[in-house]
This record gives sequence, C-alpha cells and structure tokens, in this order.
Amino acid sequence: MHLRLGAKFLISLAGAFCLALGPAAAHGDKPDQPSPSAPPGTVYYCYGLGGGGIWGMNADGSGKFQALPAGCYGMPSSRVYGPDRHRWWFGGRTVATYENGATQVELCAFRPDGAGGLIEIQLTNVGRQSADDPEFINLGFTAIQGQGFSNDGLDTFVSIEGEWMHWDGTQDVLDSKHILRVRLTGAEIEAAQQTGSPKLTLADPRVRILWPTPDLSWYNHQTHHWGPDVRDMPDGSLVGTLASQFAWEGGDRLVLMDLATGRTWKPCDGGAMDFRLSPVGQKIAIGGGTIATLNYDGSDFRTIATSLFSLGNPCWSPDATQMVYREHSWSGPNKYYIYRIPATGGRKVLLTKDLDPRYVTYPIAWVGNDAPP
Repeated sequence: MHLRLGAKFLISLAGAFCLALGPAAAHGDKPDQPSPSAPPGTVYYCYGLGGGGIWGMNADGSGKFQALPAGCYGMPSSRVYGPDRHRWWFGGRTVATYENGATQVELCAFRPDGAGGLIEIQLTNVGRQSADDPEFINLGFTAIQGQGFSNDGLDTFVSIEGEWMHWDGTQDVLDSKHILRVRLTGAEIEAAQQTGSPKLTLADPRVRILWPTPDLSWYNHQTHHWGPDVRDMPDGSLVGTLASQFAWEGGDRLVLMDLATGRTWKPCDGGAMDFRLSPVGQKIAIGGGTIATLNYDGSDFRTIATSLFSLGNPCWSPDATQMVYREHSWSGPNKYYIYRIPATGGRKVLLTKDLDPRYVTYPIAWVGNDAPP
C-alpha cells in the first residue's frame, strides 16, 4: 500500500486568484543567462516516471536522486537524523481494511531503509477502530498538506488535516475537516524505532484540534502552511501564523490565523490553491495562471513569473531569496517543467531539462537545514 497525496494538493492547474495576475508570456522563451547562483539545499519534487515517487536535486538542477520508492508520497522533515543523515517523511497510511470496505487511515512516519524498503512508524490511532462503530472519527487524510513539520526547522510538531466523519447506520457521512496538531519532535520519532510506535489517540494532550472548520459542512480546509513565526509554547499552545485554503460557497478562500489570538483574516478577495508562506518575513507566494507574491495583509502584490500556461506549486528557498515552481504546458502533449527564479522576479532557470517533460513533475519542498539535530 502506498501513500498518495490528494490531487488538489499535488497539482492545481489553474484557479481563482487574489488579484488579476498580469499579462502572460509564452512558454518556450529561453531563460536569460547568466542566472543568479542557487542557494544551498535540496529541492524535492514528484516525478511520474515508473509509477512516480519523490526525487531530490540540488537547487541548480544537478545531482538528481530518488528519495522515496516509486508510488510513495509524503512531506519531508526539516532536519536530518542518524549517522546516515536520513529524513523522515509523513503521510496518511491505511492501517486496517474491514469487510464492508471501510478503512482506518492513520498518520505515519517513514523513511527508506537503505535496501529498497521502508521503515514505517504509525504515529496516531484516532480513526475508526471497528467497521461497526455507531460513531467514529476517521482521519481519512487527503494528505499531510502543507509543511509536515514546523517551519522553524526544529521539527517540534506535525500538522495534519483530518476528515471528521460519523456513521449513520448505512454510510459514512462527512461532517467537516479540521487541522490538527500532533506534538512529536523529530528526536521522539527517531527514538520510536527502538521504543515502539507512540500511536497517539485523541485523548492525548499532544493531539489538538488547532483550526476547526466554520461549521459542520463542506466548508473545509484544503491545504495549509505554517509561517516562520510559529512556535510551540511550554503549555502546549502555539503562537504565530497559520494559513489555510478553504473550500467555500462561491469559490475558494485563502485565510490566515493568528494562533495566539484566534483572529482570522483574508489577505485577498480570492483563493490560491497553490500557496506557500515565506520562511523569512511575512510574504505569501501563490500560483496558478502566474506566480505572484504579497504580504500577509494583502499589500505589495507582485507578479514574479508569467506564462500562457499554468504555473503553480511555488516553493521558497530556505533564505527566501529564490523559489522554484512548476509550469504545465498543454499545447500538444502535456508537458511539465520545474524552474527556479529570484523571489523578486527576473531570470528563470530550467532545472529539469534532463527529464522527460511528459511525466507529471512538480516541486513539493525546498529544504536547506541539513545539519543533524
């Protein structure tokens, strides 16, 4: 059984945007040279060749390697662990299937074992425990959406989107989807290889509903990301900024929350399925018809990259000076490219010129903290 991210997170071909995003430019224009040098770190990306999987490369496009086996997907930890400097990955995993077809999906951490397989640890045990439960909560993950670990690079907690469901006697009924915080450090997950899986339940204080949906309806979180100011406090609370894309009546909405006060606001009038918060300062990158940036309060809107085709999946460099993004061309056969560009706009650099563009390809993270904890 493999981990698969929800399609809405993987690729957003086009969609509603915060503002009109400026004129388009045709794909195929050669990037200007010379280009700015790439910041250090590893760009992780999905590549559809041979059943897919997660691959990594240097930020200049060199040194490509397969990070996860074909068919496996997830989000990486901020730091590396152990003498082999491995990363943990996070995703929803089906841990039980019942006779009526119902499943129990839980949050798991996994990593390659160096021999072609995976080491896997089940982190939660909050889903349905029996096919006959009259009521239950099912964390039927669409994905580990947003950052798998906190943006501060300390690997102090994992965030997930859980579908809260109930059983009406004949079928599963989706009530709502909330963002939950699971407080497990990277060191604790690493130690769980020897001590056994934590399998946290909803009764555990380390599992907390962080941002519920407005009501029990289809007004649901679709994807979320943490700001660089988020911190885990000694009392278990969080401070900082969390952003979420909601499915809302009349369209999508991008909403930010001040975790200390609970105040929420919209930085713009529309949505942005593909978005990331900058790891430095208070900037948001959004994708779709173009790549653009704006401040948390909606000011200083700037178009960074344009195309006649769909641009999305922006990922900031660790120092926030550059970003990578995906271009999807549907002129003739579908083609996918990953580019790097300065965060203020300028010359773009094609990073995947040695890959077959017919296979679905898009960045998922640019991780730069390679120091062991």
